[in-house]
Amino acid sequence: MADLTFSAPKAVKAASSGEPIVADTAQLAAFGRALRAGAPAVWKAYRVAVRPAAAVVLADAQARASYSSRIPGSGRIRVTAGGNVKVIFGGDAAPDAAPIENRGRGFVRHPVFGNRENWTEKNSHPAFLGPAFAAHQVEAMETIERAVLAAIDAVIGG
Repeated sequence: MADLTFSAPKAVKAASSGEPIVADTAQLAAFGRALRAGAPAVWKAYRVAVRPAAAVVLADAQARASYSSRIPGSGRIRVTAGGNVKVIFGGDAAPDAAPIENRGRGFVRHPVFGNRENWTEKNSHPAFLGPAFAAHQVEAMETIERAVLAAIDAVIGG
């Protein structure tokens, strides 16, 4: 089996327009595509295993964003046909999620108490999705690896 590692999120979208924030790993996507092409039973095990692994990251990120009444409820998990696993926050339900995440660095420009005539820049809240992903990357990989190895053993009769 190929040696896999999780890395920091490569695609973290943070736009003031409220575009969803996506934590995504290209290496895991390539692994998912290889499984899909190689053995349907293993691909199915991968898709089943990846959701609970991502659910741990989602729950942690929701807890880290508990200062907001809207952000935690906007979180969801998406597993694409290509094998990408995405934990997404934002959209219409929480347009402030993207600027707040901001990878925990930089400044967010916003009106003071909603007054569009008076703007300020301040450092964003500490990021919630990035740290949650970093805290659980090993646990998520181990969960996925155990499920995939079990499926491979079942397919080859091990």
